[in-house]
Amino acid sequence: MLLLTTAGSSLQLVTTAAGSVKVHLSYVDKVSTTITGGQANVAEITTATTTTLLSGASATERNVEFLSVRNDHGSTSNTVTLRHTDGTTIVPLFSCTLSAG
Repeated sequence: MLLLTTAGSSLQLVTTAAGSVKVHLSYVDKVSTTITGGQANVAEITTATTTTLLSGASATERNVEFLSVRNDHGSTSNTVTLRHTDGTTIVPLFSCTLSAG
């Protein structure tokens, strides 16, 4: 479970190679006593870059329930780092090299 509890918080993915990285995530928003589910298919990541996967929202507790990251490139591996920021401090959560395909 990953919580995004402020408007400044976000979940980011850093990729180190050009390629074809596909990301899907599912989350639950809680506002007061109302709970709403959500999902996102992030636009395909094709460069070495930092991509914001999901941002927090004001007065909302956003709970990331599922995250899938896939290297869809046929021949290039890609090292990816998942990180959380509260808008000021960036904390790496996980890093690995995804083989081609």
